[in-house]
Amino acid sequence: MRLAVERLSERNVPSLSLTSATKATTSTGNWTFTQCVLDAFSGLPLMDINRDGAITLGELGTEVSNTMLHIEGQQSDFYSSGTDNDLVICKTDKRLNNSKDLKFPLGSYVRVKNRFGRVVAASEKEPKEYDVVFFTYAQKKVRRYNESEMRPSQRGFKQRTLEQQSNCSVKWHGQWYPARVIREANGRWFIHYVNDDDAWDEWVGVNRIRFPNQ
Repeated sequence: MRLAVERLSERNVPSLSLTSATKATTSTGNWTFTQCVLDAFSGLPLMDINRDGAITLGELGTEVSNTMLHIEGQQSDFYSSGTDNDLVICKTDKRLNNSKDLKFPLGSYVRVKNRFGRVVAASEKEPKEYDVVFFTYAQKKVRRYNESEMRPSQRGFKQRTLEQQSNCSVKWHGQWYPARVIREANGRWFIHYVNDDDAWDEWVGVNRIRFPNQ
């Protein structure tokens, strides 16, 4: 899609692409990207970054980028040419009551028990408790946690340090490259290409991965 928009831009045709992965990677198997888009078109207040009561195209692109980074640990892509990023996608008549005394503001990304989620509500009484939403394959689940159980998400493409030793090979554009499995879920593997930048990390299926002795 990104390549198509680049071609259209050469002809001065207004167009845009918003995707869960970049043109060099494969997306996670979860429903996170789609749910983010649905939330924007349904007017979810969390998607209204500047809190002006309107969710714009630019805000959607930013939200997708942040959500895919913190929830899935991967890059997404938003590219527009000749389009208005201030285009209003949906209005929202609700406001977030973000109290200044919240350690974890509503909308912030957190890590809880080795899972990454987003704060959607907070209790009014002490000690503070927070509702955190997690994205699964095809739905969202909300769980409540004590403040002491939570940490701010510091997920980033450059932060992970990996032992540069492969334990598998991954096929990319017809060639096999040494890689290392970071995690596995639902019959797919999230891998890091040995000696390459973290930006190339991606989810792969069984047809693109092979292990020693296979």
